[in-house]
Amino acid sequence: MRKILFWLHLSAGVTAGLIVVLMSATGVLLAYEKQIGAWLERGSFRVEEGRPTLPLEDLLRPFAKPAATVVLRRDAREPVELNLGRDGSLYLDPHSGRELGKVPSGPRQAFQKITAWHRYLGREGPGRATAKLITGICNLAFLFMIVSGAYLWLPRKWSWQHLRPVIWFRAGLAGKARDFNWHNTLGFWCLLPLAVIVAGAAPISFSWANDLAYRVTGTEPPKPAPPPSKPAGTVSLTGLDAFVAKAKAQRDEWRTIAFRLPDTADSPVTFSIDWGTGGEPQKRGNLTLSTNGAPLRWESWEDNNTGRKLRLWLRFLHTGEALGPVGQGIAAIVSGSSGFIWRKWADSL
Repeated sequence: MRKILFWLHLSAGVTAGLIVVLMSATGVLLAYEKQIGAWLERGSFRVEEGRPTLPLEDLLRPFAKPAATVVLRRDAREPVELNLGRDGSLYLDPHSGRELGKVPSGPRQAFQKITAWHRYLGREGPGRATAKLITGICNLAFLFMIVSGAYLWLPRKWSWQHLRPVIWFRAGLAGKARDFNWHNTLGFWCLLPLAVIVAGAAPISFSWANDLAYRVTGTEPPKPAPPPSKPAGTVSLTGLDAFVAKAKAQRDEWRTIAFRLPDTADSPVTFSIDWGTGGEPQKRGNLTLSTNGAPLRWESWEDNNTGRKLRLWLRFLHTGEALGPVGQGIAAIVSGSSGFIWRKWADSL
C-alpha cells in the first residue's frame, strides 16, 4: 500500500508540479492584496482631519450616476470613494466636496493580472474556462499530494530517534539527502495550514465542491442568484444622510460601509458593513433600510446556515483573510514554502 501511494504521490507531483509552483508564487503576491492596494491607491489621497464634513447628499450630487457605489471608511483621513462602474472610481474630499482624483488603475490592473495567472494561467476570453479547469485539477492533485505525503511522512517507528529527522533540519547533509530532509521538515510544519488553503480553493474551481460544502452540513445548496436588475437611469439622494447614520449606528465599531445609490426615493438601500479587515466573514453584515429609514433586514454571520458558514470559511481561509493579517501572513509563508517543498522534492529524486 505504501509503495502504491508513493508512486501515485510521485505521479501527481510530476504532472501538476509546475502549475502548483505557479499558483504558490502568485498566491504569495496576492496574500496582502487589500493592504498593498489600499496603500498604493489611497496613500496620496489623504485628507486633513478635524474639519466639519459636508452632508453626503451635497457631496455626491455633482458626481452621482446610476448604479454608482459609495464606500465610506471610518478613518477620518480617508476620502469618500465613489465607484462609477466602467467609468472608474473617484476620490472625494468629504470636507470641501472637491474631486481629489481618480483611483489609480495601475495597482488594480497589476493584481488583476496576477489573479488571472493564479486562476486562469493568464488566459483571456474563451480559453479561461479550460485554464480554470486545469488549475482546479492541479489543485486537487496538490491536495492529494499533501494528504498522501502526510501518510508517507509517518515514521515506521514512533521514537524520538526516528521522528526527529523528519520534523527538523539535519546538519551535515548534502545533495539529495539534504533536499529530502528539507522536503520532509517543511512539509511537516506546513501540512495543516497548507491543506486548509488548498481545500479552500476547490469550491472556487468546481460547482460540485461548492455544493459539497453545503451538503456535508446537511444544508441545501443555494440556487444561482438572478442577474442584477438594470438601473432605472436615475439617482435619488433624498434622506441619504439619515440612512447612513442608521447604518453606522448598527455597528459602532464599523470600519467600512459600502452601498449602491438608490434609483428612486422609494427604493430600499442595502448597506454592507464591515468591522474587520475586509476578509473576515464573521465581521461583516448587510443592513437593508426601507424608504422611510425603517430597518427591513439585518443579516450577519449568525444568520447564515451551517453550510453557508463553512463555504465562507473555506473561501477566506484560502487567502488567510478569515484570520486577519496574521492569517494572511501564514498563508503567504506556507504558499511560498509549498513551491520550495516541491523543488526540494524534485531535487531529491
